[in-house]
Amino acid sequence: MILGAFARAARVVCFVLAACSLVAACAAVDSSLSSRLLSYNGELNQFRNDEILLNILRSREFEPLTFAPASEIGGQLSSTTNLGLPSFAVGHDAASQFAFSNATLGTTTAVNTSTKAAPLVTSQFYDRLLSPITPSNFLGLLQQGYSRELLFWILPESVRVRHSDGRDELFMNQPPFNTACELGRREPSCFEEFVHLAMQWGLTAVPIAPARGKKDAAPSAALCFDELLGSYARRAAQRSGHRDWGSSGSNVRCETGRAAEANKLAISRGGTRYEITPRSPMAIYRFLGSVLEGGPGVAILIDERGGHPGLLTVVRAEGGGCFAKANYRGVEYCVPESGTINTKQVFAVLSQLTAQSTSRHDLQIGSAIILAP
Repeated sequence: MILGAFARAARVVCFVLAACSLVAACAAVDSSLSSRLLSYNGELNQFRNDEILLNILRSREFEPLTFAPASEIGGQLSSTTNLGLPSFAVGHDAASQFAFSNATLGTTTAVNTSTKAAPLVTSQFYDRLLSPITPSNFLGLLQQGYSRELLFWILPESVRVRHSDGRDELFMNQPPFNTACELGRREPSCFEEFVHLAMQWGLTAVPIAPARGKKDAAPSAALCFDELLGSYARRAAQRSGHRDWGSSGSNVRCETGRAAEANKLAISRGGTRYEITPRSPMAIYRFLGSVLEGGPGVAILIDERGGHPGLLTVVRAEGGGCFAKANYRGVEYCVPESGTINTKQVFAVLSQLTAQSTSRHDLQIGSAIILAP
């Protein structure tokens, strides 16, 4: 009897050990890892959009802006397995049964995710954030398919027009936009008309090959006129009732391989020279804040993409889906999920320009934040 009891106990122990090994192997793998990573990706994306909106809202009052991207993501998986012999009795009168409990076989698994948020406060980061946009930046954004008209609105700070008779004019790109426009002039009289003219002349940018013997030189770009882009914009202007400025009539044509000066946002047509003063990424935030502060009266309409004309659409949150949300001074603001393709393009441009201003060394300092699963 005693030997039989021990034999049965041995078989049970073997079963327990086999079961524990299987459970431990399963516990060592987090079966929800893929969903966790995808969820984390979505949360980071939402945080970035919300941060951009909050900084635009801050820019309305010229408040300091804060950039605090997640610099590091870490994960920890711990598994604990409990193993013990079942309770059984040994002896002449022992019952042929065994008692199991949670002390006999058990396993626990804990998963923690941590992220380090590093506020960008280095002088190098702000040097780049305050540096003007270059022709290469403009070309890179164009090559990604962003609206030309949208870029013409957010990137330039002003345009200086130098006429052949010695007169100079300065078109400022700031609200209110159309108060300085003079109807009937042969040349643009305000920044809004310059944008329409640039669209209809097909103003764009092309890469410039490095000089012979300078293969390691930084990439450069120059402005030129593309007749096909211009004809498309003129047809769009006719449909929307805007003035037709005609073709560029310039020899600075992209099709002929002739462009303006490399790495300069300037171009000439006839005896008139247009010199564009670009904004910095920080100044783009200030500009968008001023547009938001001006309300519907300074709304910028984008004709290049039909159906969604507004440059920047931000409303009071009233339920529904939001592409970005932010609480500013106790008020919930929202960029609606639908009908805001231009606003989403603006956010994408700001995201890329901020990323280009950030180096690895800017992300070294951070505070660890533990996120519960």
